[in-house]
Amino acid sequence: MQSSLTNKNIEYDLITAGFPCTPFSKAGKMLGDVHPEGNLFKSIVGIIKKYNSNHIYCPIKFLFLENVAYLVEHKNKETWSNMKKELKELGLGKLNQAKLNEKIFVIEAENLWGQTRKIAFILLSSKTKK
Repeated sequence: MQSSLTNKNIEYDLITAGFPCTPFSKAGKMLGDVHPEGNLFKSIVGIIKKYNSNHIYCPIKFLFLENVAYLVEHKNKETWSNMKKELKELGLGKLNQAKLNEKIFVIEAENLWGQTRKIAFILLSSKTKK
């Protein structure tokens, strides 16, 4: 997928991504970016940067992320705040209104996969001129 994102002849409006929840989950040690998998969000940012640099007239319009609901609370909301800053630098700063903190949709995973945890679905859109 990464090679198709850098292909100048292919344009995408939406990227979906999930990154490991262990670093941010209450069920884990909540090590965040200190955890070996805690920096994989940076890979998503890097892919979008590369895509946008190759598609200056058609950058990514939407980003749909999935992780544990506690992600937005991790380290007194510092983790999510830092992630939002990085996403805003990519032009994905407009957070669509939703249920929890008006930024994310939360679904009981038990209803989907039989797990007893909450999952956050985060939808971001690019800034567009009207």
